[in-house]
Amino acid sequence: MIYITEREAIRKICSGHITGIWNALVEISEKYGFDFRFEKHNREYVPPGGSSKMVTFIVWFNSTQGRRSYLKKQVKAIQVYAVR
Repeated sequence: MIYITEREAIRKICSGHITGIWNALVEISEKYGFDFRFEKHNREYVPPGGSSKMVTFIVWFNSTQGRRSYLKKQVKAIQVYAVR
C-alpha cells in the first residue's frame, strides 16, 4: 500500500492547476502573437528562484515603441488549514 503525505497531495493538486495556467498562457500567446512557450527549463519564460510554493511565468511581446517587453505572472500556492 502506498501512502501519500498531505504535502505530496497538495503539491500534486497545485501542479495540475499550474499546468492549466501554463496551457492558458500558451493559448493566449498564440492568439495575440505574444512569445511564450511551454518549456519548463527555459529561463526566458520560467525564471529560476522563488520556492516550491511559487512559480513565475514571463510572456514576451513587442511594445508600441518597437521594444521587446514582458508581462510577468507569479502564481503562489497557499495552504489553508481548517480549524478544528
